[in-house]
Amino acid sequence: MRKRLVVGTLAAAAVTVPLLGSGGAQAQSVTFTLTSGSLAIAEPGAATLTAGALSGLTGTSFTGSLGNTTVTDTRGGITGWATTIAQTTAFSDGTTTIPAGNVKAWVAAPIVPTGVATVTSGLYLTQLTGLTLTGIGQTFVSATAVLGNNSATFNPSIAVTVPNDATAGTYTGVITQTVS
Repeated sequence: MRKRLVVGTLAAAAVTVPLLGSGGAQAQSVTFTLTSGSLAIAEPGAATLTAGALSGLTGTSFTGSLGNTTVTDTRGGITGWATTIAQTTAFSDGTTTIPAGNVKAWVAAPIVPTGVATVTSGLYLTQLTGLTLTGIGQTFVSATAVLGNNSATFNPSIAVTVPNDATAGTYTGVITQTVS
């Protein structure tokens, strides 16, 4: 019985060696496509600011938050992005209009993105250095050194300077943020 076992093992080894040693390498080309996603901005639909009594505010300003703005970049590339901000409709109560030039915007807290990107609001870090809004979009927050997908959330603050001729009432206006 021992001979058959040894002979059987040798026969199996003899069959295996030619299969491993006689083939040669084969290369196969593999191709695939990664499609890009989108670049989007989301912000609250409305913000309510607390101003106070008109008598104490004329000629001065009050501040408030617009709420979290989130930019999501799923383009999967190396191209940065920039948000713009504009006061597209002046604040008005139907009697008095507070012009866009009376509003400043800034982002006080550091912006910590997800993914690989450097995101900043530039010099717009305080009310003093805030961006004076106009009716035309101006660069506000931007991302550079982008690699792949990323996102960033920030909470813009605004200051509204109340003119001396303001009347008491509820003021409404529109501030628009975009991303490209």
